[in-house]
Order: sequence, then structure tokens, then C-alpha cells
Amino acid sequence: MNDQPNGADEVVMFPRNLTQWSDMLLRLASFALLWFILNEGAMDSWILGVPVTIIATYASLHISPLRSWHIHPIHLTRFLLFFLQNTIVSSFDVARRVFHPDLPIQPALLRYKFRIKAETPRVIIANTTSLLPGTLSVDVTDDELLVHTLDETLPNAASLRRLEELVAKAYGLKLED
Repeated sequence: MNDQPNGADEVVMFPRNLTQWSDMLLRLASFALLWFILNEGAMDSWILGVPVTIIATYASLHISPLRSWHIHPIHLTRFLLFFLQNTIVSSFDVARRVFHPDLPIQPALLRYKFRIKAETPRVIIANTTSLLPGTLSVDVTDDELLVHTLDETLPNAASLRRLEELVAKAYGLKLED
């Protein structure tokens, strides 16, 4: 799978644009901050800390290479608010169903066709779906998400579409129709 908005399967080890430079520098700064914290700010530790920080950054680039997409903070905030709101509302709904004398559920499996092509956002969507009460990601294939729902009468597909739109915007990716 790829994480490119245009469908190309390209990951790079050396930054080619401002987004990738900022990603690499953020990693470097994060490892430097971690070193600083672990060594309680001791300046003499940087003799070893500088090479360790550089090696850690280099290793992180092998584990998770730079991508051409990046996170948009405003859209990420919208996604997080959507997640928080749905978690709260859904939690009360699940609790109501559990304590209802007739246990009003109509379980079903829903197949949702992804409109987003990037692998990482698809994983975010699947994991977020599983964290929302009343839904559970059962399987992820190349182009589909299989979701178990507690109530097939709810607008589950619409909620998944909204979730996918928010994740795509957060990553700055376009959805296919």
C-alpha cells in the first residue's frame, strides 16, 4: 500500500521538500529532548548525546520513512473533537442498551469501501472505529473495512464516511469517489 496522495508508492530517506524537512527535524528535536530529559539536563552528556540523537533519527527514518503527506493541525483537531463527541454519545447509547430490559440491539456486519488510498490513514480509521462504542473493526483489506455494529438501524456507514473525510483532511489527502 502507499501513503501518497497521487497513488505513487514513494517513501524517501532524505528530505525533498519543506514538509519532509520539518518531519525529520521534528524527529531530531524529539530525540534530543528525550536525551535531555533522561540525562536531567547535564550538558556534559551531549558528547554522547549528539551522536546518539543523530543515530536514533537515522534509525527512525529506516523504521518509518518520510512521507509526502503531513498532518494539518486544524483538521487534526476537528478529527479529535469528532472522536471525543462520538465516544461520549456512543458510550451512553451502549450503556442504555445494556441496561434496557429488552436489550435493543440489531447486530450486523457492514462492509465499508475505503475512498482513501493511503495505508496509515486507513489504519487510523480502522482503529478509531474499534474505539467507538457499538462498532468494532473486524477486518481490513486492500479497499474495504469490515465493521461489526450493535445496531444496523443506526447511520453507521454515514459515520464511517464522516470519519474517513476527517482523517483525509487531517492528512491532507484527497478521497476517491
